[in-house]
Amino acid sequence: MSEDKARRRTGKGGQEGAGIYESHGEKETLFEAVYDDDGKDVYSKIRPVKNRVGSGRLPQPPTPPATTIGEFLWQNLEHVPPIVYTLLSCWTRFHNIGKSNFVVWDEAHFGKFGSHYLKREFYFDVHPPLGKMLVGLAGALAGYDGTFDFKSGAEYPETVPYVAMRVMLATFGVGMVPLGWYTAVELGMSQWASHLVALMVLFGASFATNVRDSC
Repeated sequence: MSEDKARRRTGKGGQEGAGIYESHGEKETLFEAVYDDDGKDVYSKIRPVKNRVGSGRLPQPPTPPATTIGEFLWQNLEHVPPIVYTLLSCWTRFHNIGKSNFVVWDEAHFGKFGSHYLKREFYFDVHPPLGKMLVGLAGALAGYDGTFDFKSGAEYPETVPYVAMRVMLATFGVGMVPLGWYTAVELGMSQWASHLVALMVLFGASFATNVRDSC
């Protein structure tokens, strides 16, 4: 007997709690109406996912609330690797970030563009403006007034809080490491692949250099 057939039955009475059900002129007990021919509960059958679009990790069932600290740690064990990688990224991004007091690499470009925003000056740029706007925001929060020219190799004067600007912009680079980890997890990659993605973002020379010297 199919599940749909069992669900369409309506109760007509019962004997000793079993109940008699009638459908299409046939009478069956409550056990027969609720269970199929093999004795399996038709209402507890796991239905296959139909018409699923996309890829990635399947939706996870909600976990019951933890009652002990050990249970809480066990339920959140999957978050330990990204936390470790995030702490390591703080070291690769912030270590000796203010050692050089000269304009290095992309600071000659992004610092100048951020100064245009702070001085409300119009300029033409072929790149999207969000990165330069974040540089201007970091300068505004650090107390920079936008008067420095950011010439390549020039020494920073005391009026330019370049260390604070570098730290605020490098914070976005720190967040890229857990972002890479959780992106790999949501895409359905294995644990080893997620570790590889996080390590590539963590120790990639281009990532580390760009986020350290981009003010």
